Amino acid sequence: PTATFSSWMSAYSEEVLAMKLTRLNGSQQAVQTLSHWIMYHRKRFKTSVDTWKRVFEASLDPHKKVLLFLANDIIQNSRKKGQEFVQEFALILPGVVAGMAQKGGESEMKTTLARVLGIWEERGVYQAEFIAKLRTDGNIEPVVPREQPAGVASRAATTTSPLTSASDTPLVFPTDPFSTALREVDEASVLCALAAEKVDALPESLFDASRTETLSDPHLSSVWQSELEDSLKAIIDLQGKLVEDIQRRERVINLLTDALEDQSNNMETAQMRLRQCDDRLKQAEGILEDMRHRSSHDTPSEDPSSTTKRQKTSGDEWTPLPSMKQKQ
Repeated sequence: PTATFSSWMSAYSEEVLAMKLTRLNGSQQAVQTLSHWIMYHRKRFKTSVDTWKRVFEASLDPHKKVLLFLANDIIQNSRKKGQEFVQEFALILPGVVAGMAQKGGESEMKTTLARVLGIWEERGVYQAEFIAKLRTDGNIEPVVPREQPAGVASRAATTTSPLTSASDTPLVFPTDPFSTALREVDEASVLCALAAEKVDALPESLFDASRTETLSDPHLSSVWQSELEDSLKAIIDLQGKLVEDIQRRERVINLLTDALEDQSNNMETAQMRLRQCDDRLKQAEGILEDMRHRSSHDTPSEDPSSTTKRQKTSGDEWTPLPSMKQKQ
């Protein structure tokens, strides 16, 4: 049997989730898209949290920050439909925080964790005692809220972004154009997968044209028509997302093509300059060698009498020793 589009593209497994976690970048849109995908598979919440913990512990500090933002988004937004993720993360967070404290880690990483804990405390995500324990285990100082002009604090306190607290800035990272393009491709593939799952779940009987000849009940006919209209919307939605997915992949290919062309041109320029340097080096070495050769042949040998004269004029008065003949 042929695999469905959604099972090929986005079947849930630890391997698929680990890949998405590993590739995740720090943009808010990327974090929220993967968060939505994980919450869509909320029945696998335990596997999701365990996989997050495994990838988190294997990552370097810069990527740990990104994964922390993801956990923050999942924990806050999943509460609308239940406490599964909140409670499951509560089981692993003490060990994660304590492990970070034992390994040392960057002070910047601790600052990020302190900000997230502050958000959870501020919004009542976890009880104050639990937050205090995490701070103690991780040797983390609470974030001191910054003073803001009148009216700003009240507006910030009502923000709906899970990555922003009333006393801080959004927890996001800037990205370069190529990283942005890759992130957009990954986001489009996730959205395609979600839309494809709806299409793949449609029963084949909906598209059985022979039913029109045998279906005589007006009520059943009306139900079938309504179901077909709903399925049509789902198919059109998937069609639009697939077009967008293809366009984003074409953009990545174009960026790669341009980058390869630029690198090829730059390499040719560097190779040409290297050849020029080699030629100049050989010219300079030849000229120096010729100058040394000429210098060694053009230097005249010194006359001993001239040496005697120089000694006489350069120092005190000098009297030659009497010859043997004069002494006799």
